[in-house]
Amino acid sequence: MANGWLDAVTDAAIWGRVTGEDVDGPVPLRIEVDGRLWGYARAGHLDPEGGPWRFAVAHHLADGQAVSVSAVLPGQEPVLLEGSPRRVPASAPPRGRLEAVTATEVVGWAVDDDHDGPVTVALYVDGTFWTRVTADQPRPDLEPGGAAAHGFSVPHALRPGQQVEAWALGCARTAPGTARRSPWPGRRRPPPTATWPRGSSTRRSPTRPGRSPSTWSP
Repeated sequence: MANGWLDAVTDAAIWGRVTGEDVDGPVPLRIEVDGRLWGYARAGHLDPEGGPWRFAVAHHLADGQAVSVSAVLPGQEPVLLEGSPRRVPASAPPRGRLEAVTATEVVGWAVDDDHDGPVTVALYVDGTFWTRVTADQPRPDLEPGGAAAHGFSVPHALRPGQQVEAWALGCARTAPGTARRSPWPGRRRPPPTATWPRGSSTRRSPTRPGRSPSTWSP
């Protein structure tokens, strides 16, 4: 008879182990989410030291969903792994700051602690979507906060008094097509005494009117 453990459910993967006297090869698994069949997998990674068969299953489940895993051996009833059910944890939202709007550029930083790579920042001017930028510029001054490679700067031709807001496009592993929003400090206006280059800001159709300033959004 098999026995095993559902060791962890992160925001991206389901981890566990299966062992037992009748287990001499990879073990089929049945995975349920919120009490319903979600899919099948198998524990097929053998411990180099001869321990249990291990598994890691990627997912795009939403925060708070309950995951249960059972081992299914031929001719035997499914065995629920210890630790089942476990809930998908909530991911930390992205964080960052809109630091300044100078006479020539918009400056800030953004980082998603649940994601190794850079995140995208959406910029709005007077409540209307303006542009997106990738926060991937070196910022050695932010190294103590873990954002040394996550700065951004965007050149602009905005008029004095126009208001800039920034939203982060978080990389949450929730349901496909969803994303996170995270508040951040800083509604900024260009300095009123600046000398501005000719031209106007690039505008597109409004996408999130009425959003609170000082806010990130995916």
